[in-house]
Amino acid sequence: MGVFEPFKEIRFDEGRGYTRSNGKIYIYDNDLVEGQEYSYKVYLFSKKGTRGDASNIFTIKWQRPPDTPQDVTVKEDDGKVELIWEKEIDTYYSVYRFDDNRYPLFPLNKMLIENQSYIDTGLENGKTYIYEVRKVKVKNGMPWEGEGLRVEATPKDKTPPATVANVKAEKKENHILISWTENIEPDVAGYNIYMIRGNEVVKLNKEPVQGKSFVDAQLHHERYISYYVTCVDTSGNESKPSRESIVILKE
Repeated sequence: MGVFEPFKEIRFDEGRGYTRSNGKIYIYDNDLVEGQEYSYKVYLFSKKGTRGDASNIFTIKWQRPPDTPQDVTVKEDDGKVELIWEKEIDTYYSVYRFDDNRYPLFPLNKMLIENQSYIDTGLENGKTYIYEVRKVKVKNGMPWEGEGLRVEATPKDKTPPATVANVKAEKKENHILISWTENIEPDVAGYNIYMIRGNEVVKLNKEPVQGKSFVDAQLHHERYISYYVTCVDTSGNESKPSRESIVILKE
């Protein structure tokens, strides 16, 4: 073993050059050469500069880490994102999410991922998240992690609004009035009104209707027609049809 040389000095009062997590201190050495053996030991010193005894010596022979994963795809869902990749033999994976303008020290997964996907849940719909998927090889019990592939994903609201209630169609003097009870979801964009005439279903509005009523002023020659209403949210999800309301036009 060669002579030890000073590598890095960490001062806690400066708050930089290291990461502290769960009672441990982490630093990076990112100037290593493949095949070269490196040994490290740590000294603790006081604010007055008094140095304590050395720690145990940790030695590692640097090996080439795994290459960057390829063909990572994302599946965006309601409040969650699934990252999918092509799994390689004898390879594990870790997934990192970019938070607070940096990648965290530890991945989202608590254990190394053995399959070909990972689902991140509890996310905010409409917000774009940045991820890295990294390959991990385990050699002699030590994980070797490579560079990650960066991907972006935006979870989307895919939950439709509740079914519209209390739909009522009434024949007036020169029109038909369709009314309903407004939905209380905060992301309601409006309502669609459908007319059923024989075997034909016709959407009567071009844009979502605001409020809780709609006037059909068309001239109808059928004996009876019926209507139903759906609710649309700001993400474009449409509710199931309401119960139909029938209007008798001719006795």
